[in-house]
Amino acid sequence: MLETVAKGPINPTRLATLANMPYDRLKALLRELEDKGLIELNENNQHGKVTVTITSRGIQLLRELRRLRDVLRDFGLEL
Repeated sequence: MLETVAKGPINPTRLATLANMPYDRLKALLRELEDKGLIELNENNQHGKVTVTITSRGIQLLRELRRLRDVLRDFGLEL
């Protein structure tokens, strides 16, 4: 999820499609990620559309997860 959001702002409906996840489950996950400071939900007041963006804290977590994945691969393990 963070990998996709890190590519740039995305609307929740598109994110649900890419994640192959029901929209109601995605909304709950987005609220949790927002509460943890990993993403921001930004509403465009002009059109009322919401976009999801990654925060600096989310980028930091994503870097650490990538680093962990690389370490595991070095030991012949996969996530």
